Amino acid sequence: MELLTDSDMKQRKGNLKTAYDRMAATPKPEQRGKRQGGGQIVGTTIRWDSESWQALHDMAIKEWVSINTLLLNALNLYRHEQGLPPLKPVPTKKELTNELG
Repeated sequence: MELLTDSDMKQRKGNLKTAYDRMAATPKPEQRGKRQGGGQIVGTTIRWDSESWQALHDMAIKEWVSINTLLLNALNLYRHEQGLPPLKPVPTKKELTNELG
């Protein structure tokens, strides 16, 4: 039994080898890997039940601050009680844009 080679086979427009060759020839875009804490601002996720989130949300609205600011103030109060320095507030997007020029 004789095996056929690529040159013996009829080349079709949609075959897998053509698609693979096309993908291999295309330069891959630079991938931004996940950097854990590598940026100027680091995001985090906190999971709350609905009732707790609603209470925080209402408190933040009442104080005219974001939930982020509300939590940062609470953490700084705790750190003060522990004799630790306060955490810096997170700059706003506008402040970051102005810094970058």
